[in-house]
Amino acid sequence: MALEDLLARYATSAFGVALLVAMVVARAITADEAYRRDLRRAERYLVLFLGIAFLRALTPERWVQVDKYLFAAGLVLFAFGLIRGAAATLTHLHRRRSGVETPKILRDLVDGFLSVLAALVILQATLQIDLGALLASSAVISLVLGLALQDTLGNLFAGLSLQAERPFGEGDWVRIGPHQGKVIEIGWRATRILTGAGEGLTIPNNSVAKEAVYNLSRRGSIMRKVTLSLAYDVPPNAFKDAAMTVVRSNPRIVAEPAPIVRTADLAASAVQYEVLFWVSRWEQGGEVEDEVRSQLWYRLHRAGIALSPVGNEVRLARGARPAAGAEDVDVAGLLSQVDFLAPVEPALREALAARARVARFGRGEIILRQGDTTPAPFYVVADGEAVVRVRSPDGREQEVARLGPGEFFGEMAALTGDPRTATVAAAQDSALVAVDREAFAELFERAPEVAQKLAEVLARRREGLARIAGNVVSGPVPLPEEPHQLLDRLRAIFKDLA
Repeated sequence: MALEDLLARYATSAFGVALLVAMVVARAITADEAYRRDLRRAERYLVLFLGIAFLRALTPERWVQVDKYLFAAGLVLFAFGLIRGAAATLTHLHRRRSGVETPKILRDLVDGFLSVLAALVILQATLQIDLGALLASSAVISLVLGLALQDTLGNLFAGLSLQAERPFGEGDWVRIGPHQGKVIEIGWRATRILTGAGEGLTIPNNSVAKEAVYNLSRRGSIMRKVTLSLAYDVPPNAFKDAAMTVVRSNPRIVAEPAPIVRTADLAASAVQYEVLFWVSRWEQGGEVEDEVRSQLWYRLHRAGIALSPVGNEVRLARGARPAAGAEDVDVAGLLSQVDFLAPVEPALREALAARARVARFGRGEIILRQGDTTPAPFYVVADGEAVVRVRSPDGREQEVARLGPGEFFGEMAALTGDPRTATVAAAQDSALVAVDREAFAELFERAPEVAQKLAEVLARRREGLARIAGNVVSGPVPLPEEPHQLLDRLRAIFKDLA
């Protein structure tokens, strides 16, 4: 065989090998799973092409006709692999630049058109096929198929219309007629969604085009609503303040649009309220609603408002009995475990315990927030567990301690009004003994020496917190105050101290 024939036979094979190696390398270094999947499909055509090239190398020279057909098939497979690889690369670059996924139906349409065009050109050039006669017969076949596949073609054109108008994209949560779910794929014939129950649903594109489509993900935030009924003796503004505290403390509720608490109706037996808030992701809405309802129960229970049934509806009634177990908390015994209260006379501790109350917090609920300056009580853990977290300048929070029964926190916030140095949250459902500042003022008036002991304890605790903050926060940390400095501050705050 002449050198020119050898070069003609193996030049395309060498180019195919180089292209296959380039695709394998690109697939190995990219982190885009969609790009990797598309490259694997293109590689299959090139592997088949190289397989046919190997068969051609084994074909005897006298088998000219067989070699001719193998050559045409190899070129078609090579063209398919080249088209798929180029389309995958262009789609990948478009996705990286714009962040928008090219619709699958559009990719398939372009790939199919280019592949058919390449196959026709190659077959005409290598096998001298008469494209005029082929197209004429194809027109007759197309007419017959068009009549037989009217529904399929309707779905195809409806799918193209959906891609042109883009009322939704893959990953959006939508409501199409009676169906609701997350769009998984927009194909030639149908749109596939995954319902909230995890069921896959296939809806023909023709049906989608005829229905009203609600896109639940495009606005950027999704409104959710919690409705409650309260007794008429509960002041509306008291409930609204409590509800706003709950929704504003939930990290998955967006600040804009701002949450709303409004009076919905003055019914015969109760006042009906609506708590409206927005979440960034539709699929989180149900979980956040559950969190808001649970945290409202704890927040309202601490305010003396508890859930109670009224007829066929649920009402919030003021003055309900404490939750089961609250009356069993030994408040005086817990206070005796606090180091600066242990030396206090039992009668004074009993008086302080009488002024204290039991507050219940739900799992994950924020008790104290770092940087907050609103008045807050001193807490002793009676049951459950509290977690202490410190926020670094970059906004990340790191857990630094866990507090169990008998341990306490919030003494500086309660006594001096200083900003909170850490965030404390309930690690599980917890019961806390809360002592307000006014109760300490009465104790200091009757036993001024307690302030000296308290100042020493506060100095030690603040020194420990400063060391912890130094490990979490980069940069200088303010030095803690000495005991005598804290005592002077307490004397300035509580004027009756000697």
